[in-house]
Amino acid sequence: MAGACICPSAVAVFYMSFPLRPYRGNFYAKDMHDVDVSDPVVMRLVELLKSTEARRHLWSQAVKLSGILFVITWAEAIFFWGSVNWSFSFPSSRFWGFLVFCFILCFAGLSVDHTNWGLNTWARRETEHQPA
Repeated sequence: MAGACICPSAVAVFYMSFPLRPYRGNFYAKDMHDVDVSDPVVMRLVELLKSTEARRHLWSQAVKLSGILFVITWAEAIFFWGSVNWSFSFPSSRFWGFLVFCFILCFAGLSVDHTNWGLNTWARRETEHQPA
């Protein structure tokens, strides 16, 4: 049950430490972290992904994902009630397997959601600022 709280938080801290950065050009021609600083549209996207609004969204999604994983772990604990070891046993293969599963699920889910939110919010704001 610890993985349900630890994994989404770890992924959120990762994205706060290393925010997403867009890049321009061919994927193989440039490094993924190159940003065209002369393009104001790209710089607005960079600023949005570094903003407190992006952090707030990321943490709210991490809390939601944590709640979903917590319900899954409780359902598993109830289903396997007789075989659940309620002590915090690290050698248990079920513990490590679920922890790895949680981390992969959280990283994939929060990555997709954070990227989708950033690009959709940025695109919506750009279309609002376009002259008619």
